[in-house]
Amino acid sequence: MKGPSNCTNDDNHGVHMKWQQCRNDLEETITKSQAFKFIEKFLELQEHTMMEVCWRYIDKYTGNVFISEYFLKIKQPTLDALLARDTLLFDEKAIFDAVLNWAYYLCNCTLLQFEEARESRRKFLGDAIYKIRFHTMKTSEFSPLSRIFRKILADHEVVDLQMVINGENVRNLKWDTSKQKREVNF
Repeated sequence: MKGPSNCTNDDNHGVHMKWQQCRNDLEETITKSQAFKFIEKFLELQEHTMMEVCWRYIDKYTGNVFISEYFLKIKQPTLDALLARDTLLFDEKAIFDAVLNWAYYLCNCTLLQFEEARESRRKFLGDAIYKIRFHTMKTSEFSPLSRIFRKILADHEVVDLQMVINGENVRNLKWDTSKQKREVNF
């Protein structure tokens, strides 16, 4: 068996072809559970080519993915990377609901009471909460739900977001309001 130092151009071409075949196989057979399991590993390895296969699957089936048991088991860095995507085909209210369910699940798994202080819940989410594009919601979507949003958001954050939704400028807002509605890209 040849070692890496003995590789020729032909060997490199063969490795590239095998890699491409692996990628094609993954695209054809990927499932929800695999998408999340693999995406976490590819994020750790910073393997962007294979990661993109998983992201495309998640983008295409966002609705099913967010309500799956596999979504509930992802790690916080994966949640953060997922919410940073511009191509999720899901509205922000539904994304928030999924994130809230994820936090409930995580609290249950760690034997914490979810009704504890807001700070404890936010600790699980980290900065991922700032990737939910509340500012793209309509007032009619956001206002009736402000009670639910307060399970995660501080009172002043709810007020600030309501102001932004109504077209007012808010200083020191942690959400990036330059981000627009998510768009499909597959």
